[in-house]
Amino acid sequence: MKIYIQSNNFNKIGALVSKYSFQKFNPEYPIDLINMEDYKKLMNSHMKIFYRSKNECYWRKDLHQSFFPTRFFAPEKSNYEGWCLVVDPDIFAMKDISSIEQYINDETPICCYYDKSSYHTSMMLLNNTKLKNWNEEYVVNFMFHDKKNFDDLILLKNLSTINNTDVKQIPRKYNQLNTYHDDTIMCHMSRTNKQPWKTGIKYCKCELHNSKKCKKCNVSKVFGKFPDKKCETYFFQLAHEAYTAGYFTRPEIDEAIKNKWIRKDFYEIMTKSQNN
Repeated sequence: MKIYIQSNNFNKIGALVSKYSFQKFNPEYPIDLINMEDYKKLMNSHMKIFYRSKNECYWRKDLHQSFFPTRFFAPEKSNYEGWCLVVDPDIFAMKDISSIEQYINDETPICCYYDKSSYHTSMMLLNNTKLKNWNEEYVVNFMFHDKKNFDDLILLKNLSTINNTDVKQIPRKYNQLNTYHDDTIMCHMSRTNKQPWKTGIKYCKCELHNSKKCKKCNVSKVFGKFPDKKCETYFFQLAHEAYTAGYFTRPEIDEAIKNKWIRKDFYEIMTKSQNN
């Protein structure tokens, strides 16, 4: 099994912390980033319209969350061979994840968490051999040319390639949202307006949720403090370990701060976390 972390330049530091967390507990798994900026067809779709349900949305390459279509590029990146785990850049391993392999079988194309209303594709275990049309071209056509309802894909609601009954449900502990418990295996810090590494950064309301860019942005909103202190502490402890292990450098931190991708006191908080 290979692990992929979907990301973009905005989330590079967080994605590298995520990468470190998985390699810390499971160094036997090969792991790689899926960088949004590497995909020309998607990048050329800046400001194009797509639909979620009946809502008109705009895909913008200049937003923090713009990486979301790349989760469906993992089978192509795997050459449609074997199984892979694909996660958002704000998902972090809490312990050995190898127990997830119990859900692997030759017949199932997709495994992910289901919460009684929708599938959570932010973390998917994929049988690449059964998803041979999941690639950049397919997704770009689905979103922007055919203008299909993207909820059918990102929520696995109605796909021609699979039957929903073929999606195997796996427990919440593999995609625990915004907190963690003793049995949590992966923690997903999904509060996009309050993630620990963004606290204090100012932004315009149009910079979230696939909105059309304002004619004149009003940068009056501020990314808030993450509500779960233990998650915040865990993230910065991981970040310090990743930094010490050489996953990213001080100049890369400074660049991310300059571009307002991470909070301005990131380095100081990360350094202090080693004493917690």
